[in-house]
Amino acid sequence: MLGLIVGKPHKNKLKMTRAKVYFIMESEDYDNYGFAFSPENISPKEIQNWDETKTWLPIIFELRGSEFPDYLVNDLNTPLFSQKLKQTIQNNITNNDNLLWYSVFVNFNNKSTEYYYLKLKKIIVDVIDIDKSEKQNNTIFNPYFIEEKIEDVFRCDFDLSYLFISEKLKEAIIQSEITGIGFETWD
Repeated sequence: MLGLIVGKPHKNKLKMTRAKVYFIMESEDYDNYGFAFSPENISPKEIQNWDETKTWLPIIFELRGSEFPDYLVNDLNTPLFSQKLKQTIQNNITNNDNLLWYSVFVNFNNKSTEYYYLKLKKIIVDVIDIDKSEKQNNTIFNPYFIEEKIEDVFRCDFDLSYLFISEKLKEAIIQSEITGIGFETWD
């Protein structure tokens, strides 16, 4: 169960409907794929807080494992996407202007493959209706995501560690036969 501390109640003036959203995670069979290791001098915070006005120098990861999946798990706990997964996302969303893609390279057996780190320019606030969410001891365990506020790819101000996607995008990713990726609902 994920812990989410309840804040101020959301004041709603619109009729809101519940959205089905998913957070991206590694697939259940991720042991069949590789795991990428970053250089020792790079930290997850450094990547997540990257200032887009600075010049990005691609990070070079080392793959340990057997193959390059489309969604690559790594020691920085940052989402790494193959070209195929990046294209699937770009072709199936309406908020492309919120996405920043940064190239990284992953080396394995004298082969280098380009991946992309996805960063979002903005965080969606007040996307959860606290009053309608299921709570226990002031912790939300089944949030009520407001459909009118979600985007196809977003991060939520309540928990920045998860990258959420819409049901429409999830279905497009499944149809594209993307490897290494899994989806979970927040309940």
